[in-house]
Amino acid sequence: MGDNNTRITLAISGVDNGQRAIHIDGELSHHIDEGEVATLLTEARRNLWRHGPDAGARLGRQTV
Repeated sequence: MGDNNTRITLAISGVDNGQRAIHIDGELSHHIDEGEVATLLTEARRNLWRHGPDAGARLGRQTV
């Protein structure tokens, strides 16, 4: 990887009717199902995203 120091802030709201609001850099991006949040957190805990930018991008696309 290069010297790219780009950072984003991701916030996941409390659950409301089985959905969570996803905010990226303070802006509402979309809503996802509570079950999807659990699945994504499990994947993130495996640290597979650390293998490179493509792995991180794949994980990120799962929420869209």
